Amino acid sequence: MKVVLNQDIKGVGKKFEVKDVSDGYACNYLIPNKLAARASSSAIDEASKALSQIETRRKIQEDLVHKNLKSLAGASVIFAEKASERGHLFAGIHEDLIAAEIKKQLGVDLVPSFIFLEKPIKTVGGHEIKIKAKGEEAVVKIIVDRF
Repeated sequence: MKVVLNQDIKGVGKKFEVKDVSDGYACNYLIPNKLAARASSSAIDEASKALSQIETRRKIQEDLVHKNLKSLAGASVIFAEKASERGHLFAGIHEDLIAAEIKKQLGVDLVPSFIFLEKPIKTVGGHEIKIKAKGEEAVVKIIVDRF
């Protein structure tokens, strides 16, 4: 059965994609839990419009990030976080928090999806992160202090 996904589902697909799944999975799980809808022609049209709008927004955001890469290169952002005596943070620092601090400290509006971390920052000290857009990248230094 063909369905249009209403949200990202691990192992199946992303939001607004049209997928072919088994009838039982669609009728017993996806559709009753409002995770997907039957793929009618109107549902497919709405999904394609939504995907194109999302792609347009993503390209605009990527252009903005690309313009700000030079100002971000070599910049430092300072975090003051709770940490143990050994220097391990009680809560990891993720892309969302980094984007908010970059906006607060450097005045650059940044979408978290352009920040690339191998894993969340969980220790006190200096860390380097990469911000990538349109094939170019900038390295920003993240300094984590204990408070």
